[in-house]
Amino acid sequence: MKVRMLRKLEKWIQAEPRRFDMLNWSGNEYIIRKQKPRCGIVGCLAGMACHMQGLKLTPGAGFLNDDMNDEIFERARAILDLSEKQSARLFFLPDIHHHRSLYWPGEFAAAYNKAKTPKEKVKVAVARIEHFIKTKGQE
Repeated sequence: MKVRMLRKLEKWIQAEPRRFDMLNWSGNEYIIRKQKPRCGIVGCLAGMACHMQGLKLTPGAGFLNDDMNDEIFERARAILDLSEKQSARLFFLPDIHHHRSLYWPGEFAAAYNKAKTPKEKVKVAVARIEHFIKTKGQE
């Protein structure tokens, strides 16, 4: 796990909160947002890890995370140097498709779901990343 890159990711999403949304890999939701980011790209942690490293993402051509864009998932894993289980713990909110130990812990998922603004969502995501670092990717 590259802690330095995880901290860079925190700064990346904090710099422009409107481009971060855990329900998108790389672009869909910007179309319906009232305040889209200048770059036109909105993505989850995996999508943003790729975006910050220069992967060209096409606005509006992203995938909801249920579609599991393998290229983005694998590239983000490599960028952050995560195992498959660690990346699932960091990149997925809980849902019926994922094993319980392989997604955000309940308190972070609940806080993210309650967040109303992009800044609030980013604040939760940064706390999630910090917890992930603290637990060495085990939670």
